[in-house]
Amino acid sequence: MRRLAILVVAALAAVTVGASCGPKKLNVGQLDKKEWVVLAVGVNNAGKCALREKQVSEIRTEAKSQVNWIVVGHCPAVEGKQQTIAIDPKFKKGSEEYDPFKSEGSVLSAPIPTEPNQFVHLKGLTLDQIPENRKGLYKYKIRINDAVAEWKSFADDGDFFLCPVWPCGDFEY
Repeated sequence: MRRLAILVVAALAAVTVGASCGPKKLNVGQLDKKEWVVLAVGVNNAGKCALREKQVSEIRTEAKSQVNWIVVGHCPAVEGKQQTIAIDPKFKKGSEEYDPFKSEGSVLSAPIPTEPNQFVHLKGLTLDQIPENRKGLYKYKIRINDAVAEWKSFADDGDFFLCPVWPCGDFEY
């Protein structure tokens, strides 16, 4: 009887582990909104100001919200000019481009700190109305000194889930 109990427990554990490893469909509506990302910058081995992490965290938001990028780290000025970081406002879903932000109040570009223990706050104020056909997963680029930000290679695009009203369910992509 004890052996049978041990076998049953082991079988249940194996089924549970196996089930958790399988592919899953993402239902964004079951996730919380996440309207901020930390971008770590610094000087890379080639002496360029670059992102310290390759993958940018995803943002999940809705109309009338504010999304935030907090830039931490520092890069020295080059030829007396402070380096800059920016969020490219051309968000892409496939080949389609969309700018989800209001121009008044959004701050998508700023100088990178030159000294340690400082940070920069970039913010995007989403539009008051987001049409249902604009719902979806968008990709966006981070730029340092007007070039696509680098890590050891070009950084992955950031993921930006946009909904007219949160939660918004599954995405088709």
